[in-house]
Amino acid sequence: MKRRDETPPVLLFLGLEDETMQPFLESVREVYQVKVLQDAAEFCPETAGAYRADLVLMHHEDGGGTGLLERVQQIRSVNHFLDIPILVVTARGDGVDYTALFESGIRDVIEKPVIIPPAMARLRTHLELLFFRRLLQEETNLDAVTGVMNRHTLDDHLRREWSRARRNRKPVSLVFICLDYFESFGALYGRQPMADCLRLVAAGLQTIVKRPADFVARYEENTFVTLLPETDAEAACQIAEALRRKIEALEIDNRNAKTGTGTITATLGVATGIPREDGGDARKLVQLGRQALAEAQSLGSNCIASFIMPKDHAETDSEP
Repeated sequence: MKRRDETPPVLLFLGLEDETMQPFLESVREVYQVKVLQDAAEFCPETAGAYRADLVLMHHEDGGGTGLLERVQQIRSVNHFLDIPILVVTARGDGVDYTALFESGIRDVIEKPVIIPPAMARLRTHLELLFFRRLLQEETNLDAVTGVMNRHTLDDHLRREWSRARRNRKPVSLVFICLDYFESFGALYGRQPMADCLRLVAAGLQTIVKRPADFVARYEENTFVTLLPETDAEAACQIAEALRRKIEALEIDNRNAKTGTGTITATLGVATGIPREDGGDARKLVQLGRQALAEAQSLGSNCIASFIMPKDHAETDSEP
């Protein structure tokens, strides 16, 4: 089994690579990429980025369960490792509380001495389950027409980024991108060209919005949204202008457009806010983005308007 990028899955081995583990790890290395951290106590959220993996294999050789549950909880506290299978290799009768171990988030236990064929089969099974779980989640999160994320996924990501921005006191920006005269485009060209147009636009937007945390989603029929964490209003407006120019440069024919270009263009609304530590509601940023888009549309088409969230809006929660 390989990942989407055709590379073998990555396993993170935590613990001592002693003589009891070497034959097993040799077999593992023949199939998977392996990262090793011999002192499991060194794993911490601050350094976890260097150890991104598809499965964690913990070698527990201390006797008893001292520290093991705490280490599992520490691994699970890192976002990337929330759904990653964690397996423990330990000696039979090592005093481990298996009930507590599985409740803490361990997916499986491999007992020593390790019998390699069934142990390798267990690794493969857990990686396959992870692969299919991710595939299902991805299909659920994607817009069926364009292949970018859907509105539900945008809402989830925005909540997470808003919480992170609250902790770090950083700005978050949204850019609403509405294709101009799209209904008249559909009336002239039909449904299939509409879908093709949306796919081309989505692909074009993704060439501009490239940072790992940045996000492009289809929001409504002819509207996309980009989520830009740690991006102030000035930078967000620069990105919005690059997005507007990119759509214009696609030169998708629209003879019904009233912009004078004869092609598909877009009108954009930019919203920026910094949440307060004592509260705040990401939905207000969405409201502000929609207001900015409406303001831009009132000015015409193929243009941009930008609003900044007042501080009092970021301080209190309220329903949209």
